Amino acid sequence: METKTTAKKQMIAVDLGASGGKCFLGAVSRDSFSVRELARFPYEGVSLYLPGRDGKIVEHSYWDDLYIYGNIVKSLHTFRREAGRELDSVGIDTWGADGQCLDKNGEILGSVYCYRDHRLDCMVDILKSVVDPRRVYEITGIHFQPFNQSNQLLWLKRERPEDLKRAVKFLPIPTLFYYYLGGADKVDTSWASATQLMDARTREWSAEILSAIGIPLSLMPGIVPPGTVIGSLHEELAEAVGINRANLTAVGSHDTASAFAAAPVETATEALIISSGTWSLIGKLLPAPITTDKAFSANISNEGGIGGIRFLKNCMGTWIVQELRRAWAIEDGRETDWAELISLAEKAPAFTAFIDPDNPSFYNPRDMS
Repeated sequence: METKTTAKKQMIAVDLGASGGKCFLGAVSRDSFSVRELARFPYEGVSLYLPGRDGKIVEHSYWDDLYIYGNIVKSLHTFRREAGRELDSVGIDTWGADGQCLDKNGEILGSVYCYRDHRLDCMVDILKSVVDPRRVYEITGIHFQPFNQSNQLLWLKRERPEDLKRAVKFLPIPTLFYYYLGGADKVDTSWASATQLMDARTREWSAEILSAIGIPLSLMPGIVPPGTVIGSLHEELAEAVGINRANLTAVGSHDTASAFAAAPVETATEALIISSGTWSLIGKLLPAPITTDKAFSANISNEGGIGGIRFLKNCMGTWIVQELRRAWAIEDGRETDWAELISLAEKAPAFTAFIDPDNPSFYNPRDMS
């Protein structure tokens, strides 16, 4: 017979990357731990060709957030069928950029842009023209990249001021899915740190930087430590699925933070860790941020982690190959699986050409092939 001290706890982990999502069920008791997959679903940025304000047709890239949410709900149904009705918690991690704002009625202000959208191509230079780059790094510890949330909100201020006036709360992408599931509106330090808007030492939003880019502090969500319960499933959703109102827990919501926390090393602060996916993040955990001139010049970021600061370098991962697979599937209607690609690579002659994967031409071309 299970007691309160020996009872099994069941938790769903939702891992959303830039090319697909996975949902896992973890079961923990006093003397056991198990994990199994509930769902796996691919997705990608959706291109739309729409008229801009000057009438010219412009390509924009968006996430299908409702498709992703629908698959999370499907995993809840799978849980109920396979594991019962008592779920303790749901945690979500995602890529480290993007989101959308709520209006005063609690509704989302439009589609969710993908961080590779070309509207951001020039935003680093624009940001550097309105704030001192060295000061930004001193405060946030984050280096400059086009997709940083600082650039996205500055773009909103400059190009969509009417939307900013309607906005009452910004929801980062993991928070957006927590909001859909249960109305939660908080974000954890790991994701907030990557925005280039959080003070790396106080772990609060930087009023100085937000003021410089014209974003009201009141727009930003509350920041909480990883592991904080920020809400529970909507009662109506839980009833529709047939489960209890499980907690919504803000985990290390930036997927790299969760990956670093799970790295199979004895002493995390002494190990060099590589987290590889669409992006590859290479670094180590430190007790405090390093924002020296040398770190600034090397474009190294200090991202919030679980148990320390993730002092890391961000470089291209499998993005180029993912886009080649997509282009080839469009061309011949056949999806090349990863095992086949690995086999072909092993048979190919070595060192016939060299490329720089971080060259801007590979960032988001219309056709990678």
